[in-house]
Amino acid sequence: MNSSGHGGDDRAQVPQGARSSLFVDRFAGRIVGFERPAIVRAKAQINKRAGTPSDEDLLEARTVFSESGTWPGTQRRVREALAQCLQQRGDFELNQGARLGPTE
Repeated sequence: MNSSGHGGDDRAQVPQGARSSLFVDRFAGRIVGFERPAIVRAKAQINKRAGTPSDEDLLEARTVFSESGTWPGTQRRVREALAQCLQQRGDFELNQGARLGPTE
């Protein structure tokens, strides 16, 4: 019997086939070492303190995001990304972090 009071393994599972960086893989590997109830309770504590953004916060974030589309640097990067096949299945779309490179 496990800590949740029933048989079987109640540890968190990393989805098979998930693509992620080595850092994320290692981090996820550490997390799955904890029993599921511990993860669920820790997540609840984090969510309780972080909370859900207010409507005002969401509107502000959306406004800032929309405004960023008018910036010359953003427009240049979007053009470059589209030229490299952004939004098309392939190497660029699957490896955007490595393909985009450092920001200005």
